[in-house]
Amino acid sequence: MMVEARRAVSRLQAVELAAVAELARRRDAEEQVSGAGVISAGEYVNDEVAAALTLTATSADELIRFAAGLTGRLPATFTALAVGDLDYARARALWQGLAQVGDEVAAEIEARVLARVAGQTTGEIRAKVRRLVRRLDPGALARRREHAELRRDVQLVATDDGTAHLTGLDLPADAATAARNRVNAIAAGLRSDGDRRAIGQLRADVFLGLLSGTLHTGEPSSDGTRRPAAVTPSGGEEGWTGVDDAVADAIARAARTQLGALSEHAVPERHQRLARLITQAGECIAGSLTGLKTRWCVPAPAPDPAAGSVLGPAPDLAADLAHGPVPGQAPDPAADLALSSVPGQAADPAPYRARGLAADLADGLAHGHRGYRVPAGMRRLIEKRDRRCGFPGCRRPVRHCDADHTIPYHRDGPTCPCNIAMLCRHHHSLKQTPGWRLQQLWPGVLLWTGPTGHWRITAPADRE
Repeated sequence: MMVEARRAVSRLQAVELAAVAELARRRDAEEQVSGAGVISAGEYVNDEVAAALTLTATSADELIRFAAGLTGRLPATFTALAVGDLDYARARALWQGLAQVGDEVAAEIEARVLARVAGQTTGEIRAKVRRLVRRLDPGALARRREHAELRRDVQLVATDDGTAHLTGLDLPADAATAARNRVNAIAAGLRSDGDRRAIGQLRADVFLGLLSGTLHTGEPSSDGTRRPAAVTPSGGEEGWTGVDDAVADAIARAARTQLGALSEHAVPERHQRLARLITQAGECIAGSLTGLKTRWCVPAPAPDPAAGSVLGPAPDLAADLAHGPVPGQAPDPAADLALSSVPGQAADPAPYRARGLAADLADGLAHGHRGYRVPAGMRRLIEKRDRRCGFPGCRRPVRHCDADHTIPYHRDGPTCPCNIAMLCRHHHSLKQTPGWRLQQLWPGVLLWTGPTGHWRITAPADRE
């Protein structure tokens, strides 16, 4: 049963890879037609795949490269995966090993490896590929090393235990070995001087001390538990109140609860149901915030949803989506350009929101700002709410993001927390790409619609 299940999974993974490769091919063809100087969906195909499959942008980019390489350069490997004779991990090991060799050498090595791939592990496949590459194309290993070193970086990843991994990636092997040897030597010296910390703890503390400039190699502390000095975080949250915190949490909680019933893919016949659910979610959010004196424009809901309110575009959402791209149909470039935020393009913002800033001010909801630039206090409020970029799966912190007007300012989009969302520069550009659309249903609750008409909704709690 395990073997047959693995074969079935391999066949389905081949279907997924073929679909990813075909999508990338079509987007590339569209980009070639659109020409230079025009923002094309082909530039953001990795974001389209990331949103559809719930991946990070990095994982989506690697998946696209793997799919294209397997279906293009390594057709025999793809066939073996498609019939279940080879699993995903071993196919990936073969693809990675042939990254820097020419097509002819890749085809020869592929044939030799596949001839005896049954029963071989990923480690055995990698070792065999390295031996064959060294024999048939000696310069490929050097090219692969040089290419990898161009990607060298340092990454900090938080763990569930409240600690962090600080990792140097794709470092030159000789330099990395020398650096580790130095850390080992200092740690061993401290150990021989009587420091009772474990050798692993000593290495870690020496590592941090060298990087932060706080390393002290004098006498150990009396209990032997000396640690590097703590880092004090910079910045503050001046002007933030507990009421604001309650508002952000209420919006996130209500949005997650009510929007959980929505499917991941919108089809025309579900538009009316989608509009009803979004209206209910807005009412739930408004009910959670009743009596709170806040800077959010979320008052009590209108008795008749059809009458509209500042909760968002729920009454018009079904009709709005009905005019957007439908899954399975090619997007209309002319319509997409009309909806993009290019200065000088005429567009009616009415379908995107029920009320404007003037109506809000008339009702005493003077939370907005009349200028384009977001005031510092308002930006702190929005950053606290959003925490990260608003695109599905993007984890870039708000301090590295733009404060984007969802409805462009030059199209009467107000500068207020209900029309501002934090987007990283990459996804800020994606929002303006033909085929992509962004709507802010309520403060921080974003509806993204891709070139195929598929959509995803993100709420502040999704980005914590």
